[in-house]
Amino acid sequence: MKKCIRCGMALPDDSLYCTSCGTDQHIDFKAQLPQQKQDDTFLKVLCILTIVGACFSLISIPMSMLRPSFYEEKSVLMMLGTSLVIAITKLAGAIFMLQKKLSGLYLYTVGAAMSIVVGIWSAFTISGTLGVTTTFQMAMSLVALIFPVAFLIMYWLPVNKRVLS
Repeated sequence: MKKCIRCGMALPDDSLYCTSCGTDQHIDFKAQLPQQKQDDTFLKVLCILTIVGACFSLISIPMSMLRPSFYEEKSVLMMLGTSLVIAITKLAGAIFMLQKKLSGLYLYTVGAAMSIVVGIWSAFTISGTLGVTTTFQMAMSLVALIFPVAFLIMYWLPVNKRVLS
């Protein structure tokens, strides 16, 4: 006599299924348990915050173009175009991640990396234009980089990567 791998009921040695609970005796008990659903709340919150931020960026770009002095500097036009590409890339990445696609993580990473590079580049461009680099300017540049770096790190945490396929 052997015992059922699930309920422990006594069974004949040659039985393939438990007469009490119906469990297949050749399959491991753990394989028969329903798989736990992975908690994706943290990923959803990050994606929603990213979508809100990207939407604010997409709204603010046309508003920036309404300024009368906008067309005087070509670097401003280039910055707004780059900001548009970054916002769309981050938005698409977040939407893909909400759909549990790993490609969304890679797309968001490209957008965040572009955002970090543009942030550093604009900090040095502004300080070069003014001719003076103040501690305040550098501090503000570093503060502006905190969010893209923090979000990038949080998206790449193992708890979020496990949810994406």
